[in-house]
Amino acid sequence: MKRNKICIIVAMAMLALTSCVKTECHYVDDSLKGWFVDRDKAVFQVCDQNGIYREFRFQDTTVSMIPGSSYFLFVKTDDDLCENINQNSRVSFYEGQACGLSITNYYGEQTQFSLRFYDVWFDLNVDGGGLSCSECQDEWLNKRCRCSIELLDSHEVDGVTYRDVIHLSVTDLDAVTRNTFPTELYYAQHYGPIEYELGGNVRCLRVSGK
Repeated sequence: MKRNKICIIVAMAMLALTSCVKTECHYVDDSLKGWFVDRDKAVFQVCDQNGIYREFRFQDTTVSMIPGSSYFLFVKTDDDLCENINQNSRVSFYEGQACGLSITNYYGEQTQFSLRFYDVWFDLNVDGGGLSCSECQDEWLNKRCRCSIELLDSHEVDGVTYRDVIHLSVTDLDAVTRNTFPTELYYAQHYGPIEYELGGNVRCLRVSGK
């Protein structure tokens, strides 16, 4: 009889939890949204050391809510919606997506910050407002490569000083097997790529006024 009462109490508690399922939304922190390229800066040119120009064209950012659920004692307590913000671009002389940024807030506990440049994904860790990165993913070879990150207050390119810049460098140079592999990237808030190197020998600089 006592066991039956316990089972009834547990069942009623689980029923109460189930009836209290609520929808909770988790949004990307506003401090991270500045890393997306502003609409008025979405089209620009870069020039390499050989005088060859390339034009970047960024698309508008897209925002979606990814559904998920939270559980307690195997009982669903929350229907979660996790905000994902995404932006991609194309560039001359390259068929795929040249540069892309995706930021997702997962359940208010973890933020996924993924920066793609040509064929490589850099997954940055968000910790207390800072960013860190030690590995990148080579899509062509499906392998991980070592890299480093530096957060700069400013960086000057073609006479223009850009504020709040991510500097990424691939330290595993044995992984560089093609001329579209990015070995170095300077990426500024609101502007996107301002300087980068491909294949270890082609350096491109953002052209001011273009």
